[in-house]
Amino acid sequence: MDNLSLYIHIPYCKRKCNYCNFHFSTNFATKKKVISAILKEIETRRYEIPYDKVESIYLGGGTPSLLDVEELQQILNIIYRSFRVDSDAEITVEVNPDDLTMDKAKSYIEIGINRLSIGVQSFFDKHLEWMNRVHSAKESQVSIQIAQDVGFNNISCDLIFGIPHCTHQQWTYNVQQLFRLGVPHISCYALTVEEKTQLHYDLKKSRIDPLSDLHTIEQMEILLDLMEFNHYEAYEISNYCKPGSRALHNSKYWSGLPYLGFGPSAHSFQIDTRRWNISNNHLYSNLVLNSEQYFETETLTLSNKFNEYLMINIRRVEGFSLSYVINNFPTYYKKLIQNIEIHLQKSNLVLEGRQVKLTRQGKFICDAILADLFA
Repeated sequence: MDNLSLYIHIPYCKRKCNYCNFHFSTNFATKKKVISAILKEIETRRYEIPYDKVESIYLGGGTPSLLDVEELQQILNIIYRSFRVDSDAEITVEVNPDDLTMDKAKSYIEIGINRLSIGVQSFFDKHLEWMNRVHSAKESQVSIQIAQDVGFNNISCDLIFGIPHCTHQQWTYNVQQLFRLGVPHISCYALTVEEKTQLHYDLKKSRIDPLSDLHTIEQMEILLDLMEFNHYEAYEISNYCKPGSRALHNSKYWSGLPYLGFGPSAHSFQIDTRRWNISNNHLYSNLVLNSEQYFETETLTLSNKFNEYLMINIRRVEGFSLSYVINNFPTYYKKLIQNIEIHLQKSNLVLEGRQVKLTRQGKFICDAILADLFA
C-alpha cells in the first residue's frame, strides 16, 4: 500500500487578488458551517483509499491562516482520530504575512504544524498593491522572522515574476531577500492570466497594458541563475530548495501517488479515478451535512493517465522514464519516441539513460513541448 497525503481547502480570503482563480469567498458568514462540513467529510472518508500511513497534511486555500488556532486544531484532531498519521508527517499551513503573530506562530507549533508556506509574492508595496494583496512588504519580512524565532525550520515562500513595472533589479532583490532571510524553500510562479479573474477582465477592457512574454522570460533567466549560484536545487520547474528541503507533500503529488482532498473545490486522486468537490461554500456544507452527494468523479482513460504522467514528471528534475512508459503505456511509446527526437535535436530535451529531462531552454517552452508529446 502507498502512503497517503491529505489536502484541506479553506475557502476564505480577506480580499480577492487580481490574478487568482482558486475557489474562495470573502464572505465569512458560512465559515463555521463549512468547517463543520469539512470535519464530517474527513471522518466519513477515512476508509476510502487503502493506505499504510498519512505522510503529509496540507492546509491550503484560500487563506488557512484566517482560521482561529482552535479551528485548525479541530481539523487536525479529526484527522488524527480518523487516519494513521506518521509521527514524522509533514504538516503545512499556508499563511498570509499579515496574519502571522508571535502568539499564533507559537500556537501552530503547539498543535503540531511543522511547516509554513508564506505568500510573500513581492517585497515591493507597489507591486503588492497592483496585485491587490492585503499585506505589505514589511509584514512579509516580519512574518518570516517570527516563524524562524519561534522555531520553524521548514519554511517556504512564494514569489511571482513577470509583474508589469517590476524591474529586473527589483525581481533580483525579491529573490535575494529570501536568500538573506535564510528561507530553505522558494516557489516562484510566472504571472499568468486566468479566466474569471480581475486581471483577465482588466486586460480585456484595456485597463492595463498586456503582459510581456519577453519580460517574464528574462526574469525566469535571472531566477535560474540566482538559484544555481546560491546552490538551491531546481527540483521542479517552479520549486527550489536547499539540500534536504524538498516539499514532501507536493513531491507526492508529482510522483502520482494517491491523495484525498477535503473542503469546497478540493480534488482527490486514486490510480484510476479523480474526484472533485463542488465549488460553492453554501451548497457544499449543506450537502455534506445532509449526507447528500457533494462531488463529481471521473474514471481516467489510458490517454488521460499517459498525458498526466508526462505533464507531472517532465516538470521534475528527474524527468520521466521511458521504461515506465513502455511498461505502462506501450500503445503510445513509438509515437512518443518520434516526438522526443524532434526536441532532442532542438536541445529542448535531453536523454540521460532512460530518463527524459527538460534542458534549461526547454523549461521556457514546457507547455509547447508537452503539447507535442501528449497522446
